[in-house]
Amino acid sequence: MSRTMLWMGSVLIAAAMGWAAAMYVQAGAPLDGAEDAYLRFGNALRTPDALERTETLVRLTRQLTPETLPGAIRAYHDDLYPLETVDLRILMAYWAKHEPRRMLEEVGGWSDSRVQRLAAAQAIAEVAKNEGYDSARAIYDEMPTYMSSAGLPNLVIGMIEHGRLEDLAGFITSFQSPDEREMVTSIALHQMIRAHGPAVVQTWIEGLPLGQGSSNDLKRVGFRAAQSAHLENGHRDEFINWITRSRGASWAKGGWRSIAVHWVRSDPLAGIEWARSLSPEQGRDDVVAEAIRIWAVRDAEKAREWIVGQEQSKELDRGTGRLAVHHALENPSISLAMMQRIVSPETFGNTRRSVEHRWNVLPDKRRIELLKQTQAMHRDRRSRAETALP
Repeated sequence: MSRTMLWMGSVLIAAAMGWAAAMYVQAGAPLDGAEDAYLRFGNALRTPDALERTETLVRLTRQLTPETLPGAIRAYHDDLYPLETVDLRILMAYWAKHEPRRMLEEVGGWSDSRVQRLAAAQAIAEVAKNEGYDSARAIYDEMPTYMSSAGLPNLVIGMIEHGRLEDLAGFITSFQSPDEREMVTSIALHQMIRAHGPAVVQTWIEGLPLGQGSSNDLKRVGFRAAQSAHLENGHRDEFINWITRSRGASWAKGGWRSIAVHWVRSDPLAGIEWARSLSPEQGRDDVVAEAIRIWAVRDAEKAREWIVGQEQSKELDRGTGRLAVHHALENPSISLAMMQRIVSPETFGNTRRSVEHRWNVLPDKRRIELLKQTQAMHRDRRSRAETALP
């Protein structure tokens, strides 16, 4: 055998061994201590391809042990700033399962607030799941504000999952900001309806005090959150039944409108027909008007075609007016045609003022031309009304 062939054979064997070793590492060779974890996590974190980087990090994280975890933590710390949030989540999810308190203590000294907020959210979730709500609340209460705000959603979820509904009202009212109250209540009721069903949500809302009649009263805040919780989790019929039973209670305002708006987004014709089936006492005309407005925002042409195909009626006046205002700038001729269809003098007047106000941004010549048409429309209506007098 020639020396050249021996050399080529050695090269091929070496290449094969190198390929096998690489495949062994890629396939998930066990981590050999903290230093090996540091090197392999560091290499993975510097992988340019995002998908490959994430896949490798997930694979390596599955091999972590308490002994190798410090190496992974050190690798993340050394390569912190270029990291994507998704890469950070991989480590935080594992670390929180095994050492949530140590994780919070250690990342408190890291300079990237993203890490601290992710750690707070993961730690609260894991402690609530494994140790209970009280333990999670104790950790939450010790966090600085910028971290506790990140842990808040998981704390609320933990409260609901552990059945601590009696603590919820007091927890919500402990927040001074109306926006925070709305957020916490929304998280809580979405989780409550998933965990316990709509009847529990309804009973909780009904048991709240009426308050002073402000929109920030807990009962009003709770009802607004309950609307979306029902409708976004497939409980529309239960919500309709609940609103019907409430018989126009002051805290239940806006329920019919929310149903129509949600329905129109998925099935405009069915949503509007349902809205038209309401009684005047249930605010039918306003609900229909809002449903048509939402439809116009999503598909103005189909909403206009539907209106044109209906008989003119006071029931549709407000919705027709909304379409007129919607088209005021982009297509004034449609706006004028919609105004012509309005039956009620009061709705016509309100719509006219809104449309003409929008026209203030148009060039003077165009605006004057349009104003002449609305003025002529108004004169014609007044003339017809006078002629109809006995």
